[in-house]
Amino acid sequence: MSETLWHMQPHEDSARSIQNHFYSSWQHPNKKMPTIKHIFGSLYMSSHSHRHLHRSRAYAERYGSLRMLFHGTLRTCRVGDTPGSVDACNSSDCKLCTILHGSFDPSKSYNGMFGYGVYATPVSSKADGYVTSPNSPYKAMLYALVTLGKTKVMNRAEHGIRQAPDSCDSVTAATYAQGGAVEYPEMVVYHEDAICADALIIYEDN
Repeated sequence: MSETLWHMQPHEDSARSIQNHFYSSWQHPNKKMPTIKHIFGSLYMSSHSHRHLHRSRAYAERYGSLRMLFHGTLRTCRVGDTPGSVDACNSSDCKLCTILHGSFDPSKSYNGMFGYGVYATPVSSKADGYVTSPNSPYKAMLYALVTLGKTKVMNRAEHGIRQAPDSCDSVTAATYAQGGAVEYPEMVVYHEDAICADALIIYEDN
């Protein structure tokens, strides 16, 4: 069973909320504000993704501190380019559709600034820096529900870690203004059930 998206109408409250968050959090002064073309909600159709959805809800209830954050990744297909393009592809190279089919998998992540975790940010223009859509005129960004639980504020990089330190559940990178090492905030989770795709944003550079 393939994963399917549902096209949100622009006037729907959920679509307007996502759109407002995307535009209001576009902070990079050197990046022109893009235009959202479509917003899709995620439908968890496969047994694997359906189980992940239930585990994520249980994880959220247990640990709390939920945030809606942005995640940029590679999309090699054209899912979402039109209102009818709702089926995730099956290419192993398409990281976005791999997430839609199942979940974010920290074990497949790269060793970033704060180790092997899933990175997300409240700043849409920062997530845009990780968005790649080589086969489409549009860009695609995931909007995800993230359970931070007890987060550890980190002032400097900690490469190589695979879990949050000091009995914490996540990492929050302190910004330069806070005495940290990043210009714009980002959060990192290390458990698969701590992050769950909620929507797909298709947008166009201006």
